[in-house]
Amino acid sequence: MLFNYDLALDYISRARLANMCMFMGIRPFGTSSYLRFKLRRRLQNIRKDDRMIREEGVHTLTEEELSAACRARGMLWVLSLEEMRQQVLTFTTHSRVIVCECN
Repeated sequence: MLFNYDLALDYISRARLANMCMFMGIRPFGTSSYLRFKLRRRLQNIRKDDRMIREEGVHTLTEEELSAACRARGMLWVLSLEEMRQQVLTFTTHSRVIVCECN
């Protein structure tokens, strides 16, 4: 892993945590610690999903699964089936989960 996202989440302000949660489809309610926990869990699930997609191959995913994978990663899901497959394949093979605080 190029970057330890666990450490980066510890230094992000509450407002940015809430924004990240909304982007990731997580309700931004609760303490900062709880939001960090939810974000870490969501990122871990995406990493596990990426591993499974790499092992099984992107061609085995149905259109609904491809759309869900694209939405979970913040990518377009209204593309053609082949474009979504290429997008998910590119993301899962070259991705590094990076979370940083930008000014």
